[in-house]
Amino acid sequence: MKTIKFFSDILIITWDNESETIISYADLRKLCPCAMCGGESDVLGNVYGGTSVALNKEIKILKYNRIGHYGVQFYFSDGHKDGIYTFDFLKKHQKQN
Repeated sequence: MKTIKFFSDILIITWDNESETIISYADLRKLCPCAMCGGESDVLGNVYGGTSVALNKEIKILKYNRIGHYGVQFYFSDGHKDGIYTFDFLKKHQKQN
């Protein structure tokens, strides 16, 4: 990850190869990969738990932390901060420029 820029309702990540990921805060929150939001899988592939996250178009990102060399943790205005968004996960939302 080269840079991350925050705007009123979207963030733009510029990767080392100059491609970009552009995603709204609302979509990012809805896609949270934490066990509480998405559930957990056992070794057999059975998924347990997980709660549906309602789309909140007013959600904001208050801050973020880089997690090692593989991801980012976002702190949302609704108090949620448990998801670690891997760079691979974020690149799936990549828009080529």
